[in-house]
Amino acid sequence: MSLAIRFSNVHKRFRRTRVLDGLDMDVPQGAIYALVGANGAGKTTSIRVLMNILRADSGSAEVLGTDSRRLGPDHFRTIGHVSENQEMQEWMTVGYFLEYLKPFYPTWDDAWATELIRRFRLPLDRRLKDLSRGMKMKAALASSLAFHPKLLVLDEPFGGLD
Repeated sequence: MSLAIRFSNVHKRFRRTRVLDGLDMDVPQGAIYALVGANGAGKTTSIRVLMNILRADSGSAEVLGTDSRRLGPDHFRTIGHVSENQEMQEWMTVGYFLEYLKPFYPTWDDAWATELIRRFRLPLDRRLKDLSRGMKMKAALASSLAFHPKLLVLDEPFGGLD
């Protein structure tokens, strides 16, 4: 069984608050998993450890067979990640944003990107700063799907969607 994600005895604290306490989880490739829990349960922290945004205090996480602490540009070309607090260059139009990202992903599919734009009703000529929260999330989701990622990691991407 090939694994998309593996957490092995991951621990993470923020000062005195224990957020992750021995997280163990295997996610096979091709599977759909959801982390469900109350606010503060560690869902976003787990994803941030997985995406090498935060370091675990101990334990390890792997993404597509690679230690998450060693993820680099070549790995991120195959991983789509959308976060609830996605940072985007707000001065860009939706069209410019997608064109800007295209060269970073060798598997970018123009036809699929066009279809996503149509399905999500994204206004290509509008600046990201002028979009609703839900429309910004649609733009982020389209940008993460347009290159056919091997792994798609979503951290509350549907907040604000209609």
